[in-house]
Amino acid sequence: MSIRNEIISLYKAKNIIINMSINDFTYNFLGSYLGMLWVILRPLIFISVIWLIFSIGFKKNLIDNNTPFILYLLTGYIPWLLFTDAVSSSMKSIVNNKFLLSNLSFKIGVLPINKIVCAFYVHIVFLSLLILVLLFHGYYPSIYWVQLPLMMIIFSILLLGVGWLTSSLRVFSKDVEEVTGIILQIGFWISPIFWSINAIPYKYHWIVDINPMAFIIQGYRNSFIDNIWFWETSGFLSYIIVTSVVLGVGIMLFKRLRPHFYETL
Repeated sequence: MSIRNEIISLYKAKNIIINMSINDFTYNFLGSYLGMLWVILRPLIFISVIWLIFSIGFKKNLIDNNTPFILYLLTGYIPWLLFTDAVSSSMKSIVNNKFLLSNLSFKIGVLPINKIVCAFYVHIVFLSLLILVLLFHGYYPSIYWVQLPLMMIIFSILLLGVGWLTSSLRVFSKDVEEVTGIILQIGFWISPIFWSINAIPYKYHWIVDINPMAFIIQGYRNSFIDNIWFWETSGFLSYIIVTSVVLGVGIMLFKRLRPHFYETL
């Protein structure tokens, strides 16, 4: 089956993906009285610690405008939180559902997608909280907010590529989890979550542009705060190239390794 037919086949399974993601979301976050509270509380505690530390001592060295630091931090950390949640859960989606591999009619490719969609549900909750904070600080909806859904679409393409890539490799080695965890830890510090790309010399900006999350974070920040269209961002072309490579490798690797999933697990 060609890649094009593979994508069409997965699209036809969209109802299955939606139903599975809703069931997962309900089970994981709404299955207990405090389920959703813990999902929100853990990141909020981390955000509060970062905000207290950097707003007191290092703010002026990290950002280059008068934006309230809490808004700068939230517009950076919320998309990063989606990235880590989607990558971590989609990576383990096959090994955690290996009983489905024996069902020949089931499309295994929907498992990583299901986890990514579920992560987006949580992301929408955090976006709602972000909007409330923006309104509190006097940042009201503008025409630039309309690009946010498009940002989420191009973000999802990156997540799909990473999800198919890591989930297929995880079947054959548990070390993939450890390597991915290290990469995510490094990625947190080298992504402009609580610092501005303008804080580093211009000649090194191309290094930051290689990181696709730098473009995503800047896109959220430009939509809510700076009022800049995403295609005007310097890392747009780099994001397209890197994401295309990741998606292509993810699809081809998943397709090549899929026949060996059942015998390995």
